[in-house]
Amino acid sequence: MRIGTGTGIVAGLVVVALGCVLTGFLPRTDAGALGERIAPVLGFVVAITIVAELARDAAVFDVVSQRLARWGRGRVVVLWALVVVLAVVSTVFLSLDTTAVIVTPVVVVLAQSIGVSPLPFALATVWLANTASLALPVSNLTNLLAAPAMGEGP
Repeated sequence: MRIGTGTGIVAGLVVVALGCVLTGFLPRTDAGALGERIAPVLGFVVAITIVAELARDAAVFDVVSQRLARWGRGRVVVLWALVVVLAVVSTVFLSLDTTAVIVTPVVVVLAQSIGVSPLPFALATVWLANTASLALPVSNLTNLLAAPAMGEGP
């Protein structure tokens, strides 16, 4: 098994963080409070990443895009509207990152496969993911981290 660059960077940061706690640079009580605050968010991120990766490996988004192409029947406006729905649903139920990283490339391939410019499809997907994630706490990690400071309301 080969360890990727990202994994190495994360491991290095964990070692640095542990070093900060063990040397007293970051007091243990502060580290504990920080851990309690971010543990649920990190747990959510790990869980949703696993779900998104499983969906990608199972070709869920590829199958959905093929269905969209079939339902669009060559009508670009209808296909674009269907892509908008896919982007919103993906962002609502998975995350901004899933839509941007996994759905956008699928949408680009979908547009290219029917012979239209992928730019409007890709931009719509990314913009909608970003916009939808602003209002949904679970779709954007920043929202999850900021939620306690903003109060209990939506």
